[in-house]
Amino acid sequence: MAVVSIIGILIAVVLALVVTFSFSAGPVMEMPPVPESAVVAEMETEEAMTEEAMAAETMAEEAMAEETMAAETVAEEAMAEETVAEEAAASLKYKDGTYTGTGRGMGGNITVTLTIAGDVITVDEITGPYETPGVGGKEAIEDGTFKAQIEEVQSSEIEGVAGATMSSGGVRKAVEDALSQAKQ
Repeated sequence: MAVVSIIGILIAVVLALVVTFSFSAGPVMEMPPVPESAVVAEMETEEAMTEEAMAAETMAEEAMAEETMAAETVAEEAMAEETVAEEAAASLKYKDGTYTGTGRGMGGNITVTLTIAGDVITVDEITGPYETPGVGGKEAIEDGTFKAQIEEVQSSEIEGVAGATMSSGGVRKAVEDALSQAKQ
């Protein structure tokens, strides 16, 4: 029986402790009310953060628009330069390169080799090995008279040399032949 009374006492003590602790905690505490100024401050902070985010987004959009405009400008300038280059090439009378033409002189064929660069004609060589010496044609070939005339007029419309009508005509025809190969 002593065991039953010890158990009964223990149960009574435990119950007393449970009841004591239950009531001593008191009512559930509520959070103190948040002052209105704190709520307003938090709302202003959120609003400021939203405004900053919107400003950053606007700045990013403006930067992208500027980059796009710059890229478009570069592309337009490149296209304009390409168009100018195409127009310049189209306005040239001759293709760049080296061309050889042949014409008939007094003693046989006369050949003229021209180099053309940007419509500028340069005479590389004139040969007429069978032209008659002492009449003027052979000498005009050898001393550069025909060369100088061609480079001066930049065409086949040279004066030629008095006394060497056939040689002068052969040089004109050789230049015309070379230029016809170079026509655009």
